[in-house]
Amino acid sequence: MPNRDYILAQPIQLDLLFHPHSLFAVFLQYSIKANRCSVQDLQLLCEWNLESCTNLGKGQGTHNNKIFLKGIMIQGAHYSNKSKMIELVHKSTKEYSTMPTACISYVAKSDIVGYECYNVPLYDSCKKENLIVDLPLLCSKKDKQKFVLAGVSLFINM
Repeated sequence: MPNRDYILAQPIQLDLLFHPHSLFAVFLQYSIKANRCSVQDLQLLCEWNLESCTNLGKGQGTHNNKIFLKGIMIQGAHYSNKSKMIELVHKSTKEYSTMPTACISYVAKSDIVGYECYNVPLYDSCKKENLIVDLPLLCSKKDKQKFVLAGVSLFINM
């Protein structure tokens, strides 16, 4: 029997989509209908640690649907397998690194009170010409300021 928490069984390779921004628009419309609420009541969340992804969006009145995304690169930071968090890079490390599979979900805004988010821009290429979506990254207030100063951004194509 398929797992009802997930819309698709396999992660979506974003760089293979002709219009990746359409995926997010359709997913938002689907989430609005599934949750029977307005767009103002929902917040996009993104989790990079798939072990904690099972708790993403499990709140009061939130329909628990998720999409998994892969093929995302990051600039200005990297994902640490040790801490399971995104950390700023040192000047001696490479400019781009591959992110693990992401889990995205639209959840009720009331379920995420008390968290600080940094909206990381996701571009279609490293040229930063076309913004696809801002993926919210849960972080501390201190880290948010550091990510802004470092210019952390995501890409799907080099």
